Amino acid sequence: MTNGTANTLAGGPANYTFNVVPSAQGLVTVSIPAGGCTDLALNSNTAATPLTRTYDATAPTVLLSAAAQDPTNASPSWLPPASARRLPDSRRKTSL
Repeated sequence: MTNGTANTLAGGPANYTFNVVPSAQGLVTVSIPAGGCTDLALNSNTAATPLTRTYDATAPTVLLSAAAQDPTNASPSWLPPASARRLPDSRRKTSL
């Protein structure tokens, strides 16, 4: 795992889950190498495709602007633009 730590391992015997907590902003990658797990018959796993997500905890800011000095309506602008905003990865659930 890069840029994160795993905790709360649960499940079994066929499916397991765990939470990944990012260490810092940026890419977080989870990899399970070949032979990293074995079942009760001692069969080992094949390598899993790495799972990579971007952790972004920077909150967007809102700028309000209006042409009138004492307006009753204003136009909000989002930084980053609204189309670039999404739920932080920590609020999305991904099963492994």
